[in-house]
Amino acid sequence: MSTNSNNTTSNSSNRGKRKRQYLTTAHNNLKWQPKRGGPGVLVTCDTGRDGKAKREGLEILEYYLEKQATKTSSKEETKNEESKSEKDDKKLSLEEELAELKESANDNSNSNSNDNDKKKSKRKNVKKPFAHYDTGCKGNVMILCMLPNPNLIPSINTTNNSNSKPETETEDPPIEDGKEQSEDKNKKAKTSPTKEEEEKGEAADATTVSASQTTSSNTANANPPWDPLATVRQVMTDIQDETTKNIPGSRFIRRMIPLQATCFASLEEIKLTFRSILDHLVLPNLPNDKKDVTFAIHFKKRNCGHLTRDQVIHEIGNQVDQATGEGWKVNLAQPDIRIQIEICKTLCGMAVLQASQCDNLLAKYNFNVTDLRTQAREQQQGTQDQTTNQDDK
Repeated sequence: MSTNSNNTTSNSSNRGKRKRQYLTTAHNNLKWQPKRGGPGVLVTCDTGRDGKAKREGLEILEYYLEKQATKTSSKEETKNEESKSEKDDKKLSLEEELAELKESANDNSNSNSNDNDKKKSKRKNVKKPFAHYDTGCKGNVMILCMLPNPNLIPSINTTNNSNSKPETETEDPPIEDGKEQSEDKNKKAKTSPTKEEEEKGEAADATTVSASQTTSSNTANANPPWDPLATVRQVMTDIQDETTKNIPGSRFIRRMIPLQATCFASLEEIKLTFRSILDHLVLPNLPNDKKDVTFAIHFKKRNCGHLTRDQVIHEIGNQVDQATGEGWKVNLAQPDIRIQIEICKTLCGMAVLQASQCDNLLAKYNFNVTDLRTQAREQQQGTQDQTTNQDDK
């Protein structure tokens, strides 16, 4: 009997340890989720291929980000060389030459001393430019940009954000039956404000809301470090081009949908985010001579029961009418502007594509990378067959 009791106690203790470990790991996973708001790319794949699609998506985005960085660095080097050549053309005195030699010697010594410190700091604080956001939807991988100041639009501040509670928020612990009434009375007595305090609180809330609106309008990044639309365009043009080589493969990726901004999946935040995209990214770039602008809304949601398709489309249409004065018309076949809205559980991402050659490429294939690759291979094989036939003749 004693051995059986010991075994049962040990099994129960092991179960408790496993449960605690599971809860801590789940809490840590939620705590390390990247913040909403910045741009990103939604990668779709077959169910069960999420991990491989995530790896391929991160590799592709990091490759094109490095490619962009090398282009900018080469431009800066050419500018520096031109400025140096202009300085060399000018004649310097002996004192100026000695001062330049001393500065170069000091810079070399400081650079050698700082190289080791930089290497150590990089090993400790390695921040990747992109991070995976766990949406909880199978076959959908959300990758968000983690670079400093990545937002293409100002940050959105909502006043009544009761629906957008963080997932890691915990409830208050339960109270015993005998202590509930006494504690509730004490709380009401302590927290019941007077009329004067309520008026002061309302005035303070109004000032904070106006201040947040003014500050949020000034936080738009004029030169963002990364543009998802340009990256996905470059990916698809490189796939279509036969001469480009050494591109990371996308064997398990079906679609790469660029998203200019992300937010919580609520009508209020969707409305504010879309209006900010219109005001900062779309309307300033439209030509003044353009009349009778047409648009189409492409909407898709996954594992989201608190929003409906009609609600979101109706709200987006109202914002378009308010921003343009009912000047835009709906055209689902060939629109001038395509509004893309993707909802994955509690995360919403959106983008606005204007009619151009590259955007038509994206809209034609519906961001489908696999179809574009198969078509490019068929065209390449057809050209090879034609050349062989001509050689035989």
